[in-house]
Amino acid sequence: MRTLYHFPLQPQSRKLRLLLKEKHLDCDLVLERPWERREAFLRLNPACETPVLTEDSGLTLCGDYAITEYLEESYEEPAMLGRAKVERAEVRRLIAWFDGKFQREVTQHLLEEKMTKRLYGRGGPDSNALRAGKANIHVHLHYISWLIDRRNWLAGEEISAADLTAAEKSAYVQAVLALKDPNRSPSRVGAAAAAVTAGGGVPNRYDDYVFLHNTVGTGAHRGPAFDGDWAWTPPAGSRKPGEDLTACAERELAEETGLQATPVPVLTGDVGWAVFALEVPWGTKVRADGTEHDRFEWVSYAEACRRCRPDVLVSSFRTACEAAGFG
Repeated sequence: MRTLYHFPLQPQSRKLRLLLKEKHLDCDLVLERPWERREAFLRLNPACETPVLTEDSGLTLCGDYAITEYLEESYEEPAMLGRAKVERAEVRRLIAWFDGKFQREVTQHLLEEKMTKRLYGRGGPDSNALRAGKANIHVHLHYISWLIDRRNWLAGEEISAADLTAAEKSAYVQAVLALKDPNRSPSRVGAAAAAVTAGGGVPNRYDDYVFLHNTVGTGAHRGPAFDGDWAWTPPAGSRKPGEDLTACAERELAEETGLQATPVPVLTGDVGWAVFALEVPWGTKVRADGTEHDRFEWVSYAEACRRCRPDVLVSSFRTACEAAGFG
């Protein structure tokens, strides 16, 4: 079976997952954490970098450029690198724009600072870099808007790899899930964060946070109008005795939001709360569980802090967001 070794938060990995879907190619996905330098993965790619694609024939391809070109030449329809020579040139120009200019001016400042540095143990985020990335993105979004006002798709009349490259750079949701370790502080305090952009590279809102409205507390039904302490909380929960942290993150995420996914650990050392991050495609459906929570909302950082009550909740929320590079 064709296999793609990928890392969910990596733009190049997301691009190839989209490309395989567009070409209607089945593929097994293997989550690879490059910083672990797994021996079996090093044998596939000595550079120890994702993405890597393997075929049943034993062929191994490394890097999104090589894989994209291989898939385009091997499976011509639908054409994702353009048909006529001028079209192909424009597709490649825009791919270079997003992989070069957009990567340097936006992605490197935001995704690298918020997530990659912590995953690789390179310290905390640089607030100046985060501000620069947020400022720079508007220039790129104006250019994207200019293009789509004049074309059906970014490079022309048909969807192409240029659209997939733009999508994987700009259309993602990062969510931070905080989970309490029952062996430490007994208070149920949680924090969660998600930076939201709409699909197709068009922005909706940035640095929004998903909050759930609690309708059950201390064995009593509070009701949808409840607005006291603990009325609104981020996704959070307690780890069961002997439960693996990642398994706990998966379970709480599924129970409270309906999302079936494996979050990526951000802060899981000697802390009272383990912090996880999750990337899902913009437009993914989220639902409240209907028992403890009757609804959810995406709110700004300022609004999230306003809704956090009592003070211990907002303190934990801010701490978790700072640890993940949000806020």
